[in-house]
Amino acid sequence: MTKLLDWRWQEDSISWPLHGVVSDQLDSDPTMTLLVPTQQVLLTEATLPTRKMNKVQHALPYALEDDLTEDVEQIHFAMGDWKNDSNQLSVAVVDKSLMDTWLLRIKEVGLNPKQLQPDVFALPYVSNHWSVWIEEKRALVRTGEQSGFATEPENLAFLIDHAIKQSADIPEHIDVYTSESGLELILPEFSGEIEHHLLSQTELSELAQHFHVLPGINLLQSHYSQKEQLNKALRPWIPAAMVLAISLVLQMSLLISDAFQVRVQVSQLEDELLRVYLTAFPDDKNVRDPIGKMQSQLAALQGETTGSGFIPLMSTVGETLAKTQNMRLMQISYRTGVLELALEIDSVSALDQLKERLLATRVDVEIASADKRDELVEARLRIREQSS
Repeated sequence: MTKLLDWRWQEDSISWPLHGVVSDQLDSDPTMTLLVPTQQVLLTEATLPTRKMNKVQHALPYALEDDLTEDVEQIHFAMGDWKNDSNQLSVAVVDKSLMDTWLLRIKEVGLNPKQLQPDVFALPYVSNHWSVWIEEKRALVRTGEQSGFATEPENLAFLIDHAIKQSADIPEHIDVYTSESGLELILPEFSGEIEHHLLSQTELSELAQHFHVLPGINLLQSHYSQKEQLNKALRPWIPAAMVLAISLVLQMSLLISDAFQVRVQVSQLEDELLRVYLTAFPDDKNVRDPIGKMQSQLAALQGETTGSGFIPLMSTVGETLAKTQNMRLMQISYRTGVLELALEIDSVSALDQLKERLLATRVDVEIASADKRDELVEARLRIREQSS
């Protein structure tokens, strides 16, 4: 969608008006300030019992409740500065639904302003001076650093006269700005000076060039602050992010647990390998590398055999023994073609099943002994190659 806007570019004390499609430079400007109609905002003061920020935010709506016609839950309160050393706080009040509408429209044109200000604060302010802007259907009055109001031109004189009578700081000078001839401010009871300025520029150009001098109250606070808007945009993704984070933590925990179990199993296998080696070769007392030692001893044995013997026989039955559950080898010996195994197994039936599985590997198996001890069976098996 084409985004046509009027805006003013400000650099130091120099500014110039622009109109047209929003540029990339304007889109990315981190100091962007947008002005909203002051007639939609109530600028007032609240007297509070404390200056502690956490208590102020809670007490502020109720301090102004009697002056408002709407439910305080439907109203946004933006805080300004404290007045001197008193407990009087400058406040901007605006309907939340209106704030939502403004921000939606701002988003639609692709802008991300740092500040949202009532346009009365674009008028110049000097101590003891009030500034007035008059156009055909609207008038703005800035009465202080963070105070002012908007009204219809026909009510302007009455409201300024009333504001002067209510003000503790009566202005000495009123500057009146307008781009239309014939629009003047007449205050018969005002004793100060009224100076009229007829301008050739448009309203936006005149207002915006003064804004950098003394900003007023930023409406982008609390729920509407940039930080809160970012949190609001990210909030729908929080559950998914939490699920992802939990999933990653669980996966890492499982990986760590698996790694620990693998280390334990490796350690157990190394211990079992050492035990088996010492069982097979009890005369070897210096075993620092049981795997290397076992390979050397097996190679020596293999060299002593000619196609039959310990290595081929052990290779034949080894897989069956490894797959047998609740069985523990206690001793291995090999003499004259007979592989003798001393083992512990949990039952006689399990021993018979082991024998059957070994026979299926085409070897002869003899149960030399089987004694029941406590809950285990101690057995000795004699295994030899089948005669061809």
